[in-house]
Amino acid sequence: MIDPLVSVIIPVYNVSPYVEECLKSVMDQTYKRLEVIIVDDCGTDDSMEKVERMLQDYAGEISFSILHHDRNRGLSAARNTGIDACHGDFISFIDSDDYVMPTLYETLVRAIQDEDDNVAILGCCCKTEATWPRFGSTATLGKGKTVIPPEDFAGAFLADRISNVVWAKLFRSSLFQDIRFVEGRNGEDTLLMFSLYPVIESKQYKTIFIPDRLYYYRARENSITTNKDRLFVLEAEANLRGILSSLKEVSHPCVKEVESKYYQLLLKCIIAIAQNGDKKAFYTYCARLWRLPYRKARHICADNFKAYLLMKYISPVYYRICRR
Repeated sequence: MIDPLVSVIIPVYNVSPYVEECLKSVMDQTYKRLEVIIVDDCGTDDSMEKVERMLQDYAGEISFSILHHDRNRGLSAARNTGIDACHGDFISFIDSDDYVMPTLYETLVRAIQDEDDNVAILGCCCKTEATWPRFGSTATLGKGKTVIPPEDFAGAFLADRISNVVWAKLFRSSLFQDIRFVEGRNGEDTLLMFSLYPVIESKQYKTIFIPDRLYYYRARENSITTNKDRLFVLEAEANLRGILSSLKEVSHPCVKEVESKYYQLLLKCIIAIAQNGDKKAFYTYCARLWRLPYRKARHICADNFKAYLLMKYISPVYYRICRR
């Protein structure tokens, strides 16, 4: 059996303190059938100079190439550029401020080869500076392999049994035939992962997670995923609102669960906007909350029902208090 080719896409933008460690961890992989595509997203530091020096000195079996953007276009665009250029049977994404264990791809590929041909996604667990979080399946950590059948993909994703990040996973490349990351938006991983569910369900693909801790995720204060500003919160709300709308159109059984998540996030948006002082936006978002009937809200907003009542009935008072 010929080992499958894995395309590894690594966008690079202003990661000078970390990029060498990232690349070295890929060069040290025990699995050699890798096509590594580095996408230069036009940063302002010396990240790409370090990358080019490392590739010049590399004499191993793994294939490396660099694609250059003509201007900074963002993470989603960089990933899309890599997808458009890849030739692998499977696709993997690594953020250039993270690094991976030497056996990452060996482990993931062998796990896929142990299964039949209808595996779409295979993921593993991750490590941060502080601890091992349960990225992937919450049923996986320390409990062996978890197999999620196609009909359960959306529900598992929305219940956080499948992480909403694209790194630490192998994707069957055919999944990306008509799907790309949404450019110019935060929360691009969530949108991409959710957009895969119709393909997975229609083609009856399985999703598998293994408990091996093989990806080192570095949380940085100025990175996209740790950005807690108003824009990030609002775009997260817009993303989840779009997901909820899509589920309602097909009467998906997960609608109630997503509604609960959406309105919890909407409350956070309203609070963030009030603190920011945008009165027009405050009432625009409040109006979305006001459309939720009282009886339904008792169940959907059970954990924050007092906040729901406050925003629904005395929102002007709350706004004035925030602006003092």
